[in-house]
Amino acid sequence: MVLDSAKIMSNEITKKQQIAEKTEIKIAESREGYRPIAKHSSVLFFSIADLANIDPMYQYSLSWFVNLYINSIHDR
Repeated sequence: MVLDSAKIMSNEITKKQQIAEKTEIKIAESREGYRPIAKHSSVLFFSIADLANIDPMYQYSLSWFVNLYINSIHDR
């Protein structure tokens, strides 16, 4: 009895672990799909942020950049 229930529980855990591993792979693949845009956005943000070193007139906030980014997504 105890061994049977332990075996059933073990099988259930194994199945759930396999599902979790497949889900983890899908999440990793999705994350990698965002990597190029994240890299590009990072370069763009820090380029805009460094404009303030050229002239203080070129100071932009993070919220300004986020709004610019969101608007560019909506315009596509």
